[in-house]
Amino acid sequence: MKKCIILPALISMYALTAQTGVPFSQCLRAGAQLGYTLTQQENTFSDLSNATGFGVGMDYCIGGKHLKFVASPYIFLWQGKSLTDMKAYYKERDFTLNSYNSGTYYTSGVLMGLHYTFKRAVPDKFPVFYTAVQYGFVSANLPATEAQYDEVAQEGVVQRTDAAKGLGTALQLSLGAEVLKAGNTTYYAGLNFRREAADIPYLATSNVNTPATQLFLWRTQTIQLQIGATFSIE
Repeated sequence: MKKCIILPALISMYALTAQTGVPFSQCLRAGAQLGYTLTQQENTFSDLSNATGFGVGMDYCIGGKHLKFVASPYIFLWQGKSLTDMKAYYKERDFTLNSYNSGTYYTSGVLMGLHYTFKRAVPDKFPVFYTAVQYGFVSANLPATEAQYDEVAQEGVVQRTDAAKGLGTALQLSLGAEVLKAGNTTYYAGLNFRREAADIPYLATSNVNTPATQLFLWRTQTIQLQIGATFSIE
């Protein structure tokens, strides 16, 4: 399905650039993102991890002056919530949490789509605005966790979950501007909206129940501030 979308897009861009006499151009972009993840109802992810996160990514662009195909590998990370935060989470369920440890939640994947650079408002002057829409597949990764808590009917419960991962999908919308050029490098800043979804089976064990496979619902909608640099490829 993706090939059916990407190949016609590349053919169309080649035809347009051939007609106008503008050759294909290529570029590499490297950037860092600082993001805030919006909470949703019945979202396991927001119960266990912090809303803020950070990541890095790269773009490979090829196409004409304005319209390009773009492929973007990336990784984005969130830290698990602290013991203090999780005490409140367990208290809502009538448990007294004694200890808790968590790790890093993260996704990695590749997005593919189209990148469009708008015509300059003033010739040869910055800023130069752009937008992009991309879709792709991601790997969502859970850390191993352990919680020790007391409940009304049982004291000293130890709950452990194994590290796990699952495949999912992502959609990203981007809007930004190139703001400065130095030699062959152009610096940019922008905003991304990324939506990721994955269902991850993981193994949970405790000292009072038999091991059981459960389902972690990874549902994130993250707004990201991105800054980086674009390098032209001759």
